[in-house]
Amino acid sequence: MPEKVEISLQIPHTDPAKQHRFFSLRLKRELADEMSVFERNKNIFVVSDIGGNFRNLCRILGRARVIDKQLNWIFENGHLVILGNCLNDSDDVLECLWLIYSLEEKAKKNEGYVHFIWGNNELENINGDWRFRHPRYAKSENVRPGASTALYDGSNELWRWLKTKNLVEKIGHTLFVHGSISLRLLYSTKTIEDINGLAKTASRPKKLFKAPVVSDIFDIPDGIESEVIKDNERRINYILRHFHVKRIVTGYQSAEKVDLFYNAKVINVHTDHTSEQSQGLLIKGRHLFRIQHSGKSEKLS
Repeated sequence: MPEKVEISLQIPHTDPAKQHRFFSLRLKRELADEMSVFERNKNIFVVSDIGGNFRNLCRILGRARVIDKQLNWIFENGHLVILGNCLNDSDDVLECLWLIYSLEEKAKKNEGYVHFIWGNNELENINGDWRFRHPRYAKSENVRPGASTALYDGSNELWRWLKTKNLVEKIGHTLFVHGSISLRLLYSTKTIEDINGLAKTASRPKKLFKAPVVSDIFDIPDGIESEVIKDNERRINYILRHFHVKRIVTGYQSAEKVDLFYNAKVINVHTDHTSEQSQGLLIKGRHLFRIQHSGKSEKLS
């Protein structure tokens, strides 16, 4: 890969007067599989299910003070976790992925980090038609005219980048996974590295989420047998012990707000980012905050 190749992409916008805006990124010289386990970090912001909407992604990251209006990283040494389901058939999905791609380098320059974790949409569509689409390129720096398509090899640079990501990651005492983890998978693997290694080699990695452990804990009907609730908590406690964590952050279930379950052992962060219900989770030291659509911070614990 040529050194210091910079590409500018048009920022998607419905207002014709603002369609002249661009953001720049530098292509990575090499790609390597992500680590699975990270040391505890004081500040972590988590968002899930952006659904390829560039404007909404920028808005929630701006509200959380992760990026500024020029799409620069301002989260200092914090960690940003994109918890799955960014990849779909929307018009702006490539720009969303390129923005996350570019934020990785910007974060590292400030001793921060960006984590992109596979959701079910990534598992189902990683080889999909999106690979043959092209975003609106502006210009290529330091290369001959018209070389951007050759540099990207279509959208295969993004495909190779996505293939380096994980199903599950652990930061300090928190486990991050978009969906549920099957008990069979837990019994057959010992570490998070094992799970991610299996996902990268499995011909159908979506099956790793069969027989879910935490898929049924969010909408417990009134009057349900208490033994069912206790059984759910026993299974959750098993996961916590198995991975030596205190909580699980997931984007499994769409909800009106970021919320805690089972005494904050499970946190669901999946909200509707196309509405005023758009929210994210801020982990700040030992405290948890719900970052609302307006930018207001609400303490959860």
